[in-house]
Amino acid sequence: MSKQQAYLHLLGAGCASLSLCHYLRHKQIDTALYGQRSPAMDKAHFWGFWAFDWLDDAAMLATQRWKEWQFIDHHQTITHYSDHHPYHALDSSIWLSHCTSTSDKIYEQLPSADTEGLVLDSRPPVPPEGALIQHFTGQIIETPDACFNPEQAILMDFRCDQSRGIHFIYLLPFSAHRALVESTFFSREIHSQTIYLDAIAGYMREQMHQTEYQVLHTETGQIPMAECAPHDANFLRIGANGGCLRASSGYAFSYIQKQVRHLAMMISAGEKITHQHQIKNPIRTWDRWMDRVFLHVLRHHPDKAPQLFMRLAQALTGDEFASFMSGQAELKTYAKLILSMPKLLFIRAALNASWGAR
Repeated sequence: MSKQQAYLHLLGAGCASLSLCHYLRHKQIDTALYGQRSPAMDKAHFWGFWAFDWLDDAAMLATQRWKEWQFIDHHQTITHYSDHHPYHALDSSIWLSHCTSTSDKIYEQLPSADTEGLVLDSRPPVPPEGALIQHFTGQIIETPDACFNPEQAILMDFRCDQSRGIHFIYLLPFSAHRALVESTFFSREIHSQTIYLDAIAGYMREQMHQTEYQVLHTETGQIPMAECAPHDANFLRIGANGGCLRASSGYAFSYIQKQVRHLAMMISAGEKITHQHQIKNPIRTWDRWMDRVFLHVLRHHPDKAPQLFMRLAQALTGDEFASFMSGQAELKTYAKLILSMPKLLFIRAALNASWGAR
C-alpha cells in the first residue's frame, strides 16, 4: 500500500468522513479526523433513502422501512409501491455511532500543508447567494388514538398553508400511535420556529384529528437547494462538499454512501488519488442538469410547485421513482418525466439553465 493511502486525514467529522472510516475499518490505514463533532452524532436526525445494494449496511440499521409512500394534495392521493426499493428512515446517531470506533479522536487543529497522506475535505459546502433553502422542523409525536398508518409513509402532503413559500408535511409513521411529522419549506427565507410548530399542530388537528398528543423529540434542519461551491478548493472533496447533495430534493445520504464506498475500494486497492475528478461524483451529469431546470421553475413559479410534484409522482411507478431519486433512472423514466411536465414552462427553464451553465 502506498504511503499516501496509509495515512488518511479527514476534514469534518460528519456523515461522509465517518462513513468512509466505517468502510475502511478493517484495512491497514491510519485515519485522523479534524474539526467539530457532528451534532447528528448525539441528536437524532432521520435520513431517508430507497434501498439499493450500496446501502445494505445502512438498511440493516434503519428504524423503519415502507414499501408504500404517498403524495397528497387537496384533489388527490398518489400511492407508490416498491417491493424492490422500499423507503427507509435511518437515525443519524445510530449510523454515526456504528461508524465510529472508540479509538477515533477528533482534532481541532487542521493538518499542515506538508502533512503526509491523503487529505479529504467533507466540511459543508458554500451555497450561492439567494439560493432556495429546504428548511424544516419535525416532531416525533405519540398519540393516544391509532391515527397513523404504519404501512404508508407520506413524502409530501400539500394540504397546508402555501403563503410563505413551497410548503408540505413529511410524515414517517413508526406505528399507529407514533410518527415523525415534519413541516418543510422550500424558500429563500428561514422562518421562526413558531411557523413550523403551528403547521404541525394544524396538520395534526385537521388531518389526523388529534389535539392531545406527546412530543418525544424535535429536529430542525436547513439544506441548500443549489449546486454549491467547495468549502476550500485546495482540498480534495467528499460528501456534500464533493457533489453528493441532490439539489432538487436535498437527499444526500444515499449518494454519500455510493461515493465513499467506491472511494474506500480505491484506497484499499492502493490507487493514488491526486485529482478531484478521480473521486467519482455519484450524481450523473444529466441528473444535475435536470435539477437546475426544475429548480429554475420552482424559484420563478413557486405557486406551481404542488401541481408539478404531483404530476411527477403520477407519471412514475414506485420502482421508477425510487430509481430516479437515487440516481439510477433508465432512459424511459426520463422520457415519462419530461412528458409529464408543462412543455413551454420547462423549455424556457431549460434554455435559462443551459445559458447559466455556459
